[in-house]
Amino acid sequence: MTVGISGTLGGTGAISGTVYASGILAPGADAGNIGNLAVGTTFWNGGATKTWNFDLAATSESSDLLSIIGDFNKGSGTTFKFDFMGSSPDAGGNVYTLITWTGDTNFLETDFSFQGLTGSFNSGSFSITANSLQFTVVPEPSGSLVAILFAVAGLRHRRRASIYAPSARG
Repeated sequence: MTVGISGTLGGTGAISGTVYASGILAPGADAGNIGNLAVGTTFWNGGATKTWNFDLAATSESSDLLSIIGDFNKGSGTTFKFDFMGSSPDAGGNVYTLITWTGDTNFLETDFSFQGLTGSFNSGSFSITANSLQFTVVPEPSGSLVAILFAVAGLRHRRRASIYAPSARG
């Protein structure tokens, strides 16, 4: 199966055989519905404008899943980006398994980037663990936490300035 630059392979079910993806992979029935797509050995021919579309569930650690029976390989290209399509996870620390494979991979965690998270948890990191690619949601510091940190820093600066100020005593 070859997914051309302007093509999209999506849905649920299984496709036997090798997949060469220059276009978009989008497991799941449609946006907002979690699904699983099983394929054979996969080559991701990444590109600057080609993302893979995955939904992350808001209230659980489930996500669209690409199950690869075989190897998960870098093809051509150097940009490997996920679009989480406006997903809004409700808890920092949620770990989503995006891709599993039964063979080998030549990807590193640092090869991946993402876009499309919304809400207060819109940061995250990738990890490769036991033949799976996972994404962990990391909360952004809240405005109140930032304000508290600035207040503490200001008090510390004021205290330090008073310690070193010349005394008016004589």
